[in-house]
Amino acid sequence: MFTSHADNINAQRSLLRKGEDSFVPDSHGETKPLSRRGEETPVITMVAVTELQKIGIGLMGFGGFFLLFGVLLYFDSVLLGFGNILFLTGLTFIIGFKRTAHFFFQRQKFRGSLFFLGGVSLVLCRWPIIGMLVESYGFVHLFRSFFPMALGFVLSAVNIPFLSAFFPSSSSMV
Repeated sequence: MFTSHADNINAQRSLLRKGEDSFVPDSHGETKPLSRRGEETPVITMVAVTELQKIGIGLMGFGGFFLLFGVLLYFDSVLLGFGNILFLTGLTFIIGFKRTAHFFFQRQKFRGSLFFLGGVSLVLCRWPIIGMLVESYGFVHLFRSFFPMALGFVLSAVNIPFLSAFFPSSSSMV
């Protein structure tokens, strides 16, 4: 006896009512998980993070930590230099050496890269204030295409209840 697609879904839903997990085939033959109420749940795909990328995230975190405390401790050149080295090493571990070199040496980002890496070298030569100013100018030029996306993310925080008091909005989507 042949069963229809709808009968198959109804049988799967009855299994769910009994507390068993189930996967229901869709029209393309792929299986999708059903929730306890019989609704399709979205399938979330996760990006695999390698061990080197995990190390890179840690290095960038420590680099940011040392940069912050280097600035807080009146531009201590040793902390700033160590933070810069850790930050650049972490970036290389996360996206790879080839992509890091491609990012810094693109034609349209050459000016920002020159100032950023020049600022890092000035910090390493123990001129921390001038080096950080030059490095900051280069950072802005390197990541200026990223700033609108970051600003959009921050402004989307309006829908978060605690932060909505700080960012008043005229309309809400909720």
